[in-house]
Amino acid sequence: MRLITYLIFLLVLVIGITFSYLNPTLVVFNYYIDVKIVPVSLLMTISFGVGIMLSFLANLVIFLRFKTKNYYLKKQLKDSEQRLSELMNPSK
Repeated sequence: MRLITYLIFLLVLVIGITFSYLNPTLVVFNYYIDVKIVPVSLLMTISFGVGIMLSFLANLVIFLRFKTKNYYLKKQLKDSEQRLSELMNPSK
């Protein structure tokens, strides 16, 4: 599994390097504080990275919600099984 992860990382790295080589154009990046002149490939890479981070955070919230619900359902199942066991085998 690690080999596949490394290969995917290497593939993305090679694609990024070739993309930056093929797009050396400089663009003006205006943000609220300052103005910078940066390569278009860097600007697109940063935008792509920010998008990945935002989607990761959104999915993390959903994952934690399901994880919490799963915990409470397991607890409820355990309590129900214990009550059923007590009903099936009453103490004398």
